[in-house]
Amino acid sequence: MVSLYETNFTGKLPDSIGNLKAMTNLLLYTCNFYGSIPRSLANLTSVAEIDISYNKFEGTIPAFGDFSVPKLQDLRLSFNLLTGKIEPRIFTLPSLKILYLNDNRLSGVVGEFSASSSVLEKVYLNGNNLSGGIPRSIFEIPSLSFVSLAANKFTGSVKMDAFQNLENLTSLDLSFNSLTIGADKQDLVFPMLEEMKLSRCNLTEFPAFLKNLEQLRTLNLSNNQIRGLVPKWLWTSSLNELDLSENEVDFPNGHEENGTFSPLGKLTMRSCNVSEFPEFLKVTDSLWYLDLSGNKMEGKVPSWIWKSSLQYVNISHNSLDSIQEFYPNITLDLLATLDIRGNSLRGSLPRGICKLSSLSILDASHNKLNGSIPECLGMMVSLSVLNLQRNKYTRIPSNFAPASKLRSLNINGNLLEGNLPRSIANCKMLEVLDLGNNMITDTFPFWMDKLPDLKVLVLKNNKFYGQIQLPATRNFSLPKLGIIDLSSNNFTGDLPRDFLESLDEMLMNRKSKSAAFKTIGQYEYYQDSVTIMSKGYEMVLVRILTIFVSLDLSNNRFVGQIPEEIGELKSLVVLNLSRNGFEGGIQPSLGDLVELESLDLSQNKLSGNIPQQLTGLTFMSAFNISYNNLTGSVPRGNQFETYTNDSYIGNVGLCGQPLSKKCTSDDPVPQPPLLSDGGSSEKESLFDWRFAVSGYGCGVVVGSALGYTFLPNFRYGRGRRVKLGRWGRK
Repeated sequence: MVSLYETNFTGKLPDSIGNLKAMTNLLLYTCNFYGSIPRSLANLTSVAEIDISYNKFEGTIPAFGDFSVPKLQDLRLSFNLLTGKIEPRIFTLPSLKILYLNDNRLSGVVGEFSASSSVLEKVYLNGNNLSGGIPRSIFEIPSLSFVSLAANKFTGSVKMDAFQNLENLTSLDLSFNSLTIGADKQDLVFPMLEEMKLSRCNLTEFPAFLKNLEQLRTLNLSNNQIRGLVPKWLWTSSLNELDLSENEVDFPNGHEENGTFSPLGKLTMRSCNVSEFPEFLKVTDSLWYLDLSGNKMEGKVPSWIWKSSLQYVNISHNSLDSIQEFYPNITLDLLATLDIRGNSLRGSLPRGICKLSSLSILDASHNKLNGSIPECLGMMVSLSVLNLQRNKYTRIPSNFAPASKLRSLNINGNLLEGNLPRSIANCKMLEVLDLGNNMITDTFPFWMDKLPDLKVLVLKNNKFYGQIQLPATRNFSLPKLGIIDLSSNNFTGDLPRDFLESLDEMLMNRKSKSAAFKTIGQYEYYQDSVTIMSKGYEMVLVRILTIFVSLDLSNNRFVGQIPEEIGELKSLVVLNLSRNGFEGGIQPSLGDLVELESLDLSQNKLSGNIPQQLTGLTFMSAFNISYNNLTGSVPRGNQFETYTNDSYIGNVGLCGQPLSKKCTSDDPVPQPPLLSDGGSSEKESLFDWRFAVSGYGCGVVVGSALGYTFLPNFRYGRGRRVKLGRWGRK
């Protein structure tokens, strides 16, 4: 046995691994191996188990043959970067019972094979690019119990009758393809089927064949075109998990029979056009997960929806205006996540929230709550996330000392006044602090160096004032702070060099940071977000990456020269020093910020030439030096060929393209620098800044995976021994 799983081993597997003829188990999952899978792996005649999932293997699947691996029972290659086709013979290996090929980049048509020669029990092909029709052979493997073909590009019609001969079928997932699901018979029986997922399968009605699935415990019919009321035979079933999201369906009210949905533990009905809380919830006592977000519910949240069994409640993005107090005889000691954002809640939160001893995430943002933020919220020892942004609160709690587990505090966009509570310094685990867009009056909070994990600090658009003068009595450092927004305040004086040198996270380049690449504020059912400004456009980062590094000091009263040390902030992606009183020349050291994608120095008092070194910033797609006193010719080459007149307007002394003013002999045109070999492919831009312009007036919502996309953190598949995150399965 070779067992190196869940380690930091890296590199390529040697072809000589095929010489280990007596090896029975090869377990290398969740490491950092890369390169091609050695062809010799298919010659391990004694091996019974191969698990090399969760690595970065590329290339095609080795040509496993009947006689080369006669004892292989368990093959797991999932969560890699494998490409090419799936050869049909892999389904008929003489001893193979478990096959995980999910979450790779496999493509092409899966060919037919001899189902009678297969002993497979579990087949996971989900999360690839497989196309064409689903091979009928898969429906005929007599021993098959688990099959997932989800999130591919399969097409055609699938008759559920084809699965009827699979007497051991326990789980079936055909979601997220381009399939049409139907049945010739309505009395189909699957005696062992416990889980069925048919999300986005072009269904227009509730499949009648579901009536006879007495063992069914998990049903997902989300993202179809089903309309109307949920039929009685479904809501009187023995389901434990039900997802009907993204269908225009609702439950009939007036049905509260004992036993209705009695075992239901998880109900998900996002964006279903639901107008009222389903009344059957009154008699459902085992519910632990309730998601009714994105519907059309109005009025009060009734007390009867709160059950002692609840752990997760999401009723966000409705039109609810108040929450009734919890019943005194109901204890909600298990409730960990309460998401009520995006409603029309007025007044105060119910007092009972302060008694939720397990509450970890509370998001009441984007409502109309007013008055003082309840003092008890700063004293909840279990709280990790407190998001109250975009309400009308006027006072912040004075004591956060007990909130030792708080990792994210967002009160952006309220009416908060007064000083910033020093007790926040006791929240030693705090990573995100967003107090922007209030009326807080204070000096720069140097006591934040007591927050060793702070990664995001947003104080924009308040009444902070004075110089950023570091304390001389101690060494000051903000070691992990990667996003700083102090814009639109009244900070004055020079920008201190020692302040810039205290920003350790910004001093690191991306290569040295790659090992620490991760998402900030990601929880099992919740993701932090933060709003930043660039070029005057507001963007919501729905995932906060550690590689996104931003410094915004715009619209203050800083004066003097821009410190040369700013060129040492190698990680910066966004730098905004606009609308200040900076004088002197543009520092040539800015040319050392090789990760920079957006630079705004507009509306200052800068003079002299544009440094030629800036043309080396080959990923800087947003550039603004307008309304200064700059002179000379505009540099040429690389990204400077893409900037328009708007980047330079208000500098009467500038000349050369793209300006209409031509340079004279006194204004020599500098030669463009040579782009280093491969320079254009060293990294991809984190964000297409041109899109930001298109979002003017309504903001831009930005997600991020390896860069910025509009997809959720979606990993559709099953692995083992590894958490898949928000959307995966443990």
